[in-house]
Amino acid sequence: MCKYKADKASYRNRGGLVQKIISWMYQKLYFNKYGYDNVIKKTAEFCLTDNAILEIGSNCTIQDYAFFQLTKPKPHLTIGDNVTIGRHNMITVKSRMSIGSNTIIGGYVQIIDHNHQFKKVP
Repeated sequence: MCKYKADKASYRNRGGLVQKIISWMYQKLYFNKYGYDNVIKKTAEFCLTDNAILEIGSNCTIQDYAFFQLTKPKPHLTIGDNVTIGRHNMITVKSRMSIGSNTIIGGYVQIIDHNHQFKKVP
């Protein structure tokens, strides 16, 4: 039994049943594998190519206006347990990226794994 009361002002506790339904729908629509008790805000955006793999652990929060872009050739994003992805973040994956468990990513962060290749001009 937890000896602390839930914080009503916490972003994890706002939205009630509607927020739980939205989170469940986003997990079903976009994630290949997902845990339990995740909160995904309705303004989060997911753009996935046809062969993208997106996985999330348990007890994670994706806050408002987070943007995920998984583009070709073979994107694979794994998000661990107890991860919070802050407001207005952009995560872009072309290859493979992992966000470890117990990670907090503050607002307005961009994480990009692109490898732009250039040829040496003679």
